[in-house]
Amino acid sequence: MTPAHLIILLVIFCPLVLTPWLADKKGRSPIVWFVAAFFLSWLALIAIAVLKPSQSTAAGWAPVSPQQSMPPLPGVCPRCGTRLNPGFVVCPRCGLNTTTGR
Repeated sequence: MTPAHLIILLVIFCPLVLTPWLADKKGRSPIVWFVAAFFLSWLALIAIAVLKPSQSTAAGWAPVSPQQSMPPLPGVCPRCGTRLNPGFVVCPRCGLNTTTGR
């Protein structure tokens, strides 16, 4: 392979690798940006380099599951949602120990 072929390969594949990687670092969808890089090559790389990080990345938070976002209610199993009688430690439906979380 001649040096000219290597340069051509780098010019073609560099945006295909760098664009999704940079998009992921900025909190954007790497798949969408890979497709953009496939069709737009260096223009997509320049566009993602200029874009600001998404607000979720800039704020330093990540989406959480609904179970993590709400504290468990007293008398309700945090895993399956079954109502527990006062004093119950183990959920009769799923077997979760409500004191240890296992």
